[in-house]
Amino acid sequence: MSKWRDEKKRYKQYKARKGQLSAGYKEAIDAVERYAFSFGPATGGSVVLMLEDLVEIFEQGMKDGTPVREIVGDDAVQFAETFLENYPANPWAAKEQQRLAHAINHAAEMRDDR
Repeated sequence: MSKWRDEKKRYKQYKARKGQLSAGYKEAIDAVERYAFSFGPATGGSVVLMLEDLVEIFEQGMKDGTPVREIVGDDAVQFAETFLENYPANPWAAKEQQRLAHAINHAAEMRDDR
């Protein structure tokens, strides 16, 4: 089986697993997934692995009766950032972060000649 087909199969399995979550867990995983797609890994294999790990966290939480807030904590962005540290950085996001920092540094050095 080709790598692409394997990834596609695993992604479909992830979607099926996610579909088995109760409403609150599903809404939470959708939110983290959306964030992860913007700031997480960029390659297919890394994305699928990340999604599999993510659904496992929420499946286990649901199984144990752990409330969503307890899984994610008070700072959802911090949860997502900590989770994403386990996966290769998206080179696009890193490039944009550097671009932002450079633009702000440049702007801060400019004189205001109105």
